[in-house]
Amino acid sequence: MIKETMVWLAPTYGRLTRDWAKLPHALLLSGPEGIGKADLALDLARLFLCDHPSGSDPCSACTGCSLIEGSIHPDQHVLSAEADESLLNATLQKHAERYWLDRKGASAKKPSDQITVDSVRALNESLSSTAKIARSKVAIIRNADSLNRNAANALLKLLEEPTPNTYLILTSATTHRLPVTVRSRCARINCEAPDSEALKTWLASRHALDQTTLEGLSQSGLGPLSLDRLVEKGQDQNLLALWHNLKKDLGRFDLSVMMGYCDQLGPEIALAVIQRFVECEFRARVVAGCRSDTGGERWTRSDLIQAYYLLGDARGRLGSALDTQLCLESTFSQLETRQRQAERV
Repeated sequence: MIKETMVWLAPTYGRLTRDWAKLPHALLLSGPEGIGKADLALDLARLFLCDHPSGSDPCSACTGCSLIEGSIHPDQHVLSAEADESLLNATLQKHAERYWLDRKGASAKKPSDQITVDSVRALNESLSSTAKIARSKVAIIRNADSLNRNAANALLKLLEEPTPNTYLILTSATTHRLPVTVRSRCARINCEAPDSEALKTWLASRHALDQTTLEGLSQSGLGPLSLDRLVEKGQDQNLLALWHNLKKDLGRFDLSVMMGYCDQLGPEIALAVIQRFVECEFRARVVAGCRSDTGGERWTRSDLIQAYYLLGDARGRLGSALDTQLCLESTFSQLETRQRQAERV
């Protein structure tokens, strides 16, 4: 249960389950990437599908609870992009596999980073019948912003005309990418990330990390689950090296160096950390009242704003870019060009 393992989500879980029988049929859990929104959705599903719930908690002993833990509950459904398989826990992954239709067709294609219209149509068909063994049916749509346009349109039918006793739980870190027609039909629940101290305490409870490393990781802006995966892969020092590189030479986005960090950490993580650093630097300038470049190598606030939006645009294009390498090279080349122009001024 996330109340014990991800304590920063406990208040949100408490608010949602205080009178859970009156919850609307469609929820949108929003919040930063990597904080456990899908785990929260799964805990809600456990409660909805439990045969004998105890107040706001599932009993953990009935047939429904056992089937969820065994990842074979027929009334539990999960949609997630196949490319995100490594980010799912075992329970979510097993339930999601039934909707990875390309894999079922023995396709040799690269795993899709989108939730396709065929998957949503298959979900619609599954939910059109009555619940198999539980009182309710639950569908978790992880990272709903990865629905392509046709899939989002197909989802509208479920949102507008839900079948009886059906709960839809969507999660998203970038809700602005969801069509307004989808957002407007869900009750939005904001999920908070842990503060710096809570994050360091949680990481220290899972890994033997010194205080300097914990401090550096907590500044990166990444969610606790994202950091946890990086530490498990031994990539935490690469992340810290990127952060220190940015602190030392802000604005000097050497193409080969930045591409190296993207290879080590993954493009999304690297861009997220760089964008976070740019944001922190801009906020520090605002607090300090600094209006100009004082050191010759430091960017102005205008430069930082432009860099922030350029990096955000690159992150948005990663999933749809035909060539990730070209997308990254274009982004860092533009940042290099901006720096050279600033140095000539």
